[in-house]
Parts: sequence; structure tokens; C-alpha cells
Amino acid sequence: YNATDTWKIVNDLLTYSNIDTIIGTETLTTHLNALVARDNNRIAQMLADEKLRKVLPHNVLPRYIKIRPNYSGFYYLQHESRTMAMLREQSSKETSETKEKQSIISRYKQEIYRELDLWMPNFNAYIQGEWLQLISAYFYNCAANLKEPQEMLRLHREWGESLQNNSDALESLEKFLREHRDIRHEFIPIVNALHFLQTDCKYNQESHSIFIDTKEENSGQKIKELLHHYSSQRFVVAQTFDMAYSRDISEVTQFSSGELDMLKFFSRLHDATFLRPDKFGNIRVPQLILIDEAENAYHPEWQLMFVNKLLTFLSAIYEKNDRKPQFQVVLTTHSPILLSDLPRMCVNYLEKNSDTGEVKLSLYQPETFGSNVFMLYRNAFFMRKGLIGEFAQGMIAQIESQIKNQSVPTETIMKEINLLGDEAIKEYMTSL
Repeated sequence: YNATDTWKIVNDLLTYSNIDTIIGTETLTTHLNALVARDNNRIAQMLADEKLRKVLPHNVLPRYIKIRPNYSGFYYLQHESRTMAMLREQSSKETSETKEKQSIISRYKQEIYRELDLWMPNFNAYIQGEWLQLISAYFYNCAANLKEPQEMLRLHREWGESLQNNSDALESLEKFLREHRDIRHEFIPIVNALHFLQTDCKYNQESHSIFIDTKEENSGQKIKELLHHYSSQRFVVAQTFDMAYSRDISEVTQFSSGELDMLKFFSRLHDATFLRPDKFGNIRVPQLILIDEAENAYHPEWQLMFVNKLLTFLSAIYEKNDRKPQFQVVLTTHSPILLSDLPRMCVNYLEKNSDTGEVKLSLYQPETFGSNVFMLYRNAFFMRKGLIGEFAQGMIAQIESQIKNQSVPTETIMKEINLLGDEAIKEYMTSL
């Protein structure tokens, strides 16, 4: 089972992006939204387990899970409407012969997405406004999921125009559904989600945030219930609401790319080794786990803890499966820090011939476990040209040449020597 980020999005794009269906070719935005929705889901699944939370670095974990309206359906319909308008404009300028070559699907789509009613009610900024926005977004997600969205958009406007100042969101929706029983079944997910959000989640008026605090008692159970309502639409874009993570109640995003990468990596590992084997009968708990370039995006401080966190995390997952922690991890790395956590007998060195491109197993086997990082750089990564950047090496050679040729005033050369950080090289150049 391949759980890597790049493979997922490439595979999804190859599978779906070139398929022209009656609903429409999926846009890149839709795929990226789907990827974010999947990652949010996986991260929340991991955060629901308090034992796994304790394994990860404290400064990586988000404290708040925020619930927001998901207007992916609105943006999808808006995109389709604009695209079809452009096609109609082009079509009016084409010859009759060219028009005959238009596909039936294209003409059908032009008719379906002609002048869609993408209307939005005005919502106040307080909590009822937040609930009402969730409902409005759900109308659009339902409409985007239909071959002919016009009727659902008409119902959305009818519901929106029936609202009065300070309308109770849930009450207004349930009243509307009593009058339109034909769509009642389709709106059960958002009704149930609103009941849960109003009962079990909190609201912060300053940031207009509906949220779950992961530090609160019983937060794990609340997250699991939240995920129960995080249903999917068409191409796994969340239908009822969206989620975001933050450390501060007033901010949505405060994570670096490395922090997000660590959250996504461990949540994918949790998904692949625990959730999927539990959900699908044809996927077993893996005993072999392959990780390519494990140190990518991580600060050196996190590289120091990576191997330890990885093994602790996996052991905790296998214990959840009531299995003895028995697995093998094979990883590739360019990091001497990760290498210092691996005994020599666990390491294979691959050396590439720069002329032929041939890659072969190196017979040179230096000790690695607990070794000095600088020695590992020199010995284990074949750094035969030294550990100084090529530009700086060139400058040092230039200074040495200037001294030997006496081509530059001493005062100028001394200024250049004083820029050097290596005291031994600086002393040598000064003596010259």
C-alpha cells in the first residue's frame, strides 16, 4: 500500500483529470482540495488517539481543530459556469462546420451550466451566522454533486430568502425540510452534524471559530464523533464542513512546511499501518515499511529525534493492533544525523559514478552508530572535496593566488581573510 504524498496526487490526477464525464472534468483545484481534505481527515484520526499524541514532539501538535464551511461546491459550479460561458462565446464565433464537431457532452454541459444562480445570503458575524454558512455551503455541495444543479440552487435561494434576522439556523433548516420532504433524506448529514457541533463543540466570538480543544478531557472521543460527520462528496472533498488546525484560537495556520510534513507523515503512517488493515480485509498489518528520503523538510533538531520517534510511534501502533512490534523499516537518507542512529551492520552505502551514472554498493563500511556528524559527512557520504561550499572554496583559492602573485594590496587581502570562518584556514592565509 503506497501512502506517500506525491504518489497520491499524481495517481489521482492521472486517473481522473482526463476523464470528461457528464458532470465535468475535475479541475486541479478540486484535486488539491481533495488532497487537503484527506490529509485533514488522517491528521484528525491520529489526534483522536491520546497515546499517539504523546509520542510526537509537543511543539508540532495543533491544539485546536476548527470547523469551517466548505464552499468547494460553490467554487466548482462557479468554475463550470465561467468555463461554459467562455465556450458559448467562442462557439458564436466559429463556423457551422466547427460547431458540428462539438461533442454532445460539451453541448449538454453548456446548457446545464448556463447562468447558474450562485446567490449567497448575508449572514451576521455571530454564532448563528456560522451555522447558517455551514448550511449554505452544504446546499452548494449537494448541487455540485447533481447532474442538473439548477433545482437545488433554486431551493437554496428559497431557504435563504426565508431567513429573518437572528434566525435559528437548525430550526430554519428543519422547518424548510418539513416543507420539502423530497430532499429531506439528502440533508440528514448536515442536520446531524449541526446537532453535534452545537452540543459538543465550542465557539469563540472574537475569531468566529467553532472548535474542539484537544487538551480538554474526552477530546479524543469528540474528534472521533467529528470525523463521523466529516462525510465526503464526489471526489472525497468534505461535504458537511471543512477542518483546519491551529495552536492559537485566533489563528488558523501557524505551521511551517516541516511541521505540516511531520503531521502528514505520521498520520499517513497511522492510516497505512493501523486504520486500513482494520478497515479492509485485503490489507494486512505491514511488516515491511519503506521510507524514501526520510529527512525531507525536517529541521536538524527534528532529524535528531526522527528515528527514535518513528520506532516509538510504530511500536505504539502495533500494540494497538494487539500484535508484537515486529517490523522492519528500510529508509534512504542523505542525512548524517539519521545515519548516526543506525548501527553499521544496518547500513548499505550506494555510490554513483558521476561519469557513467552507474550506481553500485560501496564496500567501504565506516562505523556510524553514535558517530560524529562531520566525520559521517566526510566518510559515509563520500565528500572527497571537503565540507566547504564550492563558492567559498573558489574564494579561498583566489585569495591564495592573490597572495602568491602579490596582485592585490595587503589591506584588501586581509579584509577577505577576515571573512573566513575556519580559524585554521584563516591563520594559514594570514601567515602566507
